[in-house]
Amino acid sequence: MLARRCGRARRESRSPRTGLQGRPHATAHRNLFVAPWEQIAGQIVHSELGGSVDSVVVGGRVVLDRGRFPGIDEDAIHAEAQAIVSRLYAGLPERLARFETVRPLFRELEGSVYRTALHFTRYCQ
Repeated sequence: MLARRCGRARRESRSPRTGLQGRPHATAHRNLFVAPWEQIAGQIVHSELGGSVDSVVVGGRVVLDRGRFPGIDEDAIHAEAQAIVSRLYAGLPERLARFETVRPLFRELEGSVYRTALHFTRYCQ
């Protein structure tokens, strides 16, 4: 692995059980990610999607048991969500037809925005 210090690149070795400079790595349940120990909290907060969580106990109460929420009817929640999605998509053809009437206005607006001179670049380089 290359690391930059004071503008110079140097090669650092890494063993399978330790991180850079011999520091231990943090390894999540089921080896979902490997990160330096100093970054474990950030990795858990920003990278964990919940796939490695099996059970959760809060204040002595089990809130997640083997991937299921005790006391919550997940099938009823799924059915309610499906009904909401069905209602939303039922009106989609009508909404798309209405959009087609204003599409030329949006294209004109978009063209005028792109033709406007800016004092900075609007694209990543």
